Amino acid sequence: MQSCCRELSSMRGLLAFFLLSAAFALDDGVYRIEARLSGLALKAFDLPLCGASPDYFVSTHDQSPSDYQLFNVASIGGGAFRISVVADSRVLHADDLGTFKVSAVHSDEEDEYTHFTITTATLGGYHVSTVASGRAWELNIEGDLGTTDGAGSVFKFTSATPSPRPSGRGCFRDVAWRREDIQIIEDIEFGAAFNPATGETEVLHLDAYLPPESDDRELRPAAVLVHGGGFEGNVKNCDRQPEFAMRLVERGYVAVSIDYRQLGDYYDMGASDKAETAAVEDARAAVRFLRMVAKDYRIDPDRILMEGDSAGAITALYHGYVKDAQGEGGSGNPGYRSDVRVEIPVSGEVKQQGYCDQIHPYPANCQIDGPINHIGDFNSSEGKPALFMIHGTEDYTVPYVNGKAVYAAAQAAGIPSALVTIEGAAHVPWDEFYSNVDNMNLMMDFLYKHMGLADAECPNTNS
Repeated sequence: MQSCCRELSSMRGLLAFFLLSAAFALDDGVYRIEARLSGLALKAFDLPLCGASPDYFVSTHDQSPSDYQLFNVASIGGGAFRISVVADSRVLHADDLGTFKVSAVHSDEEDEYTHFTITTATLGGYHVSTVASGRAWELNIEGDLGTTDGAGSVFKFTSATPSPRPSGRGCFRDVAWRREDIQIIEDIEFGAAFNPATGETEVLHLDAYLPPESDDRELRPAAVLVHGGGFEGNVKNCDRQPEFAMRLVERGYVAVSIDYRQLGDYYDMGASDKAETAAVEDARAAVRFLRMVAKDYRIDPDRILMEGDSAGAITALYHGYVKDAQGEGGSGNPGYRSDVRVEIPVSGEVKQQGYCDQIHPYPANCQIDGPINHIGDFNSSEGKPALFMIHGTEDYTVPYVNGKAVYAAAQAAGIPSALVTIEGAAHVPWDEFYSNVDNMNLMMDFLYKHMGLADAECPNTNS
């Protein structure tokens, strides 16, 4: 009897081993990889995340949808697979000789630790192991992906479709370079200004996103990006600014994402717009900085745009059109122009109103509801930049009706302008905007026209 039980136990063990090591049945393709128990998706943090340095580790920390959450799975023979990040083509790498963490590395660093076996688990899903060491992927309690000598965690592989990428549209509209080749230089000092909230001079920094070193163009269009945060918080590598920077740079631009003085807590936002004008002064210093270093970075001083979302969108609108915000300020780099050719506000307004309980049929019970409204400043097109707006109709932070009023005023004044209305979307609807390829096409075509790029040197993908 005992011999029979031992034989039965042995058979069960063999069956479990067979199920555990069954061949991976999915075809090569793009997948969303989720932990079976929690349903949380893996994501490669290939961009800086809100105050942190760029983090190339894979984890479940950030569940906001993007192509950094999608992975190409490709057989390389011998039962092994290469797994790479859809967004930038980096390959996953298990540091099984050091940290035992899984990260995304440049494709030039591919080795046996970037090759994995994928086998079925007994109750469904899959185990993933490093070919070189045999160690299995395991999510720790913090959601970081590492490796273990044990069986590891179980993952689901769900077929996915990457965000549509415009193609066949021409220079500055099609993607010219891989993201993994884009250069990021952090914390470049571009100015300084007195901060009344601290009583001290605040040094201002930006992050620069540059085309690959192989780009040999003499002059390149540039963009100044201004993050949101209610004029009270966030930093230059927050608010999806790194993603927008990447989308511009991979098409041929230089982009800088800036910090600026946060004075929303210091000034009464319901009675004053001094926080807004201070932000504009800092943004102007950033534009002047680009012109000051134009030779070093090969920036075209006559082809600069400004983008911002939320508070950054308001800053961009003030910068381009509000009469009281046309002073140069004293945040640095005097002697250079601070104008731009295009403003791109995402969820912006020039009316002192926000954080509302009601937005239909009109805003009501708003935490900020002051008397200031600069819509009357949109009375002429002379000397004004072109305007490309993005706004969601269900925005309770910056009501859509106020953004639409800006667009209507710009149209009436003859300012070249466009408004992408995202039906049903909330505040700063980047995900919804990117999900429709027509939106990106429209924006890049608008920039191509109003940045005057028809006679600019085209990004050379073979340079």
